[in-house]
Amino acid sequence: MDSEIFDVGGYHSTVSNTSRITIPSGKGGYNFVYAYLTVQNNATGERLLRIYKNGAFVDANGDPKIAVTTNGRPAQSISTLMNLSAGDYIEVYVYQNSGGNLNYENNYFGVHYLGA
Repeated sequence: MDSEIFDVGGYHSTVSNTSRITIPSGKGGYNFVYAYLTVQNNATGERLLRIYKNGAFVDANGDPKIAVTTNGRPAQSISTLMNLSAGDYIEVYVYQNSGGNLNYENNYFGVHYLGA
């Protein structure tokens, strides 16, 4: 993620650790985490979209936090409510097994602070 639409509060850097959104001081508490992307057309294999917290896959309340598609030009979205502390970081991981490279387009990834 090398660009931003907006970043109120310094959650993201376009210089270092660009894959991360890090919870800044004073913003610990409930946060809405979301991601969206569109995958290049390809009828082979599957696509997975996952949310990771501090480098580990998130699986809260039995919800696997995965969006799966199997073919075509699918759009994927994923979201969850998380209780995060200052310094925690969130990343989105994408996996595909079409047998070749695919472009991911129209990517959005964000965190919205709801309150302590």
